[in-house]
Amino acid sequence: MANFEIHTIERERYRGDMVWAVNHGYGPRGKADLIAYSWYVEGPEHQILIDSGDPNQTEKLDQGLRELGVAYEDIDAIVCTHLHIDHNGGFDRFPNARVYVQHEDVAHAINPVPHHRESSSSIDGPNEDVLHEIVDRKQPQELTIKRGDYTITDGFEVLLVPGHTPGFQTPVISTEKGTVGIFHSKYYTNWFPGDPTFHPEGVEFEHEDWFDISSVEGFYPEGVLTESTRTYLDSMQRIADKCDIVVPGHDPYIPEKMPEQWYFTDLTEPRAPEDEKEVYREVKERRHERYPDLHEW
Repeated sequence: MANFEIHTIERERYRGDMVWAVNHGYGPRGKADLIAYSWYVEGPEHQILIDSGDPNQTEKLDQGLRELGVAYEDIDAIVCTHLHIDHNGGFDRFPNARVYVQHEDVAHAINPVPHHRESSSSIDGPNEDVLHEIVDRKQPQELTIKRGDYTITDGFEVLLVPGHTPGFQTPVISTEKGTVGIFHSKYYTNWFPGDPTFHPEGVEFEHEDWFDISSVEGFYPEGVLTESTRTYLDSMQRIADKCDIVVPGHDPYIPEKMPEQWYFTDLTEPRAPEDEKEVYREVKERRHERYPDLHEW
């Protein structure tokens, strides 16, 4: 099995309402920071980008790739987790990359459900240019439209896990320390393995018993979805069953490089060695220094 190194690149950060939290009856209330990421995944024969991001906000992604010594021409594959504008676009900057997207998400983007229209790369919506950019790419060398699970290369599998969108897909990546799932959840409670009591300082949940992440009942699908809650939960369980660790894609405390940084959020977890606990503490401290208002989560 080939092993990969995963580099986290922060693309943008924005302040938004915790609508999904309020809708589901637990805190925190008010505002929260959402941090959007891309991942540069380097393997023996492939250099893959997960989510190229908003084509109108490319500065941080470009800077992150430069700091890693990666040129646009080096990227040979781009995995679009889903066709929301904050996760895809600007593909023309990567001349040698084949874009992977699910058929179900292309169909949904053409005519998204109403509550996804503003965020989707819809054919006749505010972000129509992005979908045109995708479907205008030459097949098969520049675009691959998939139906279901597939493997890009040894050690890099992609699962179709509908929930947030009909064609939502999650990369499952082999590293020297284990298998990583990159899942674009907004909930830091959706780490796996995770700590049901984990949350930043000052945040209290009304239903603490909901967050037993040792079972599927501990996962919590966000409010912006297209599928049933049961379908969403089943998708999340599929990911957990495949992975040693699942990293939620909007969480402020995620590792900056894997497997070099590898830790569980539950510092009492017996499988978590002391050095991994220390790495986690260091990352969390750096994030608090960079974003002092994270304690408001």
